[in-house]
Amino acid sequence: MLNIGFYVKQIVVWGRRERGGGGCTNATATTPLRSGSSTSITAHSFTCQPYLPLKVCHNTTLLFVHTMRTLQPQNLYKQPASFVGPIAKRTRSRCQERVRTIQKTWNASVDSVEQWGQAPYILRGYRVGLSVKETFLSMFVLHNETLNVWTHLIGCLYFAGALVMHGAVPEDIAVAEQPTWPIAIFMITAALCMGISAFFHLLLNYNYKLNQITSKLDYAGISLLVMGSFFPLLQYGFCNDQTRMLYLTGLSFLTCFTLTFAAYDYENKIFGGNRVAWYRFRNFSFFCQGVYGIFPFAHQIINHCTGYNPMYVASFFWCLAMGAFYVGGMFVMMKRYPESLSSRGRFDFFLSSHQIWHCCVFVAALIWLRGVRAMYIWRATHQCEAAALQGWA
Repeated sequence: MLNIGFYVKQIVVWGRRERGGGGCTNATATTPLRSGSSTSITAHSFTCQPYLPLKVCHNTTLLFVHTMRTLQPQNLYKQPASFVGPIAKRTRSRCQERVRTIQKTWNASVDSVEQWGQAPYILRGYRVGLSVKETFLSMFVLHNETLNVWTHLIGCLYFAGALVMHGAVPEDIAVAEQPTWPIAIFMITAALCMGISAFFHLLLNYNYKLNQITSKLDYAGISLLVMGSFFPLLQYGFCNDQTRMLYLTGLSFLTCFTLTFAAYDYENKIFGGNRVAWYRFRNFSFFCQGVYGIFPFAHQIINHCTGYNPMYVASFFWCLAMGAFYVGGMFVMMKRYPESLSSRGRFDFFLSSHQIWHCCVFVAALIWLRGVRAMYIWRATHQCEAAALQGWA
């Protein structure tokens, strides 16, 4: 007489996980094989999480037979197969029904998605189980990424449309002798950054691989926007090409470093999977790239105060206003305000920190476009003096 436990029948085996993986919860139920029998069957049924696709759901049930008292092993083969069959079928059909009901949703809870698809303090509004077509169409449905998509999609269309329809500078203020390509570069990088950002947030919850690819492109877009914002400042603020090249070299170094975020897995290979530490380092790097602009701008102020290549003084205020929106938006995003102050998901759909950050980026880009056009007009009417062309002004 032995106390034993072993498999009677494996109804289904686990299949491969699809679309970024998934998981199931294990529920057990113990039932006597027949009335008055001391031998019972324990059915271990795995219930699919909502983010599992339907084709994985048929791999759901594994049944065990466990003897609840000492008995001969051979007696265990006689009863359970016909008894556990209906249990397996019923478990599998219920799982399929559950996944059919919730696999395509625009308002899943945070517990229904993998960790890579979760946003801190955002509890609802996740998209689950959508096809590529449905994911693109979800831009017209309210979920926790809807405003993130539209705030930057509108920004992308605005800058691209303005450049195509009116050029870098409207015709009524254009001056033939003054180059407009620095403003065009800024508008192109702004459109690219916001377009990539909208694309990333639209496809964010589709699967892990696509999430990683688009997030890296998003980093590259941010870096390009920061770099593109410098070209008008250097072109219209300085007269000497060597001075422009000096600051452009430093900018290129910082840009190349931040662009490596799109090519190298810093999160896992440098920070050991610590997402919070990686996000802080990434945001700090972009912050340093933006703050680099203090050096050429301070140089212009010194030139202006000494009378050596005066600058357009109002550009100082345009720059301060742009920086205030960038720095303020980044502070809100890094601190996760206001959603970190609420445990009920009040900001899941509207006014979350990332949505505020997107609005700040759009407004800051509009401010800077207005500022660099004003700098263009000023430089067109205030040509560089010979001394400024030969010195470091």
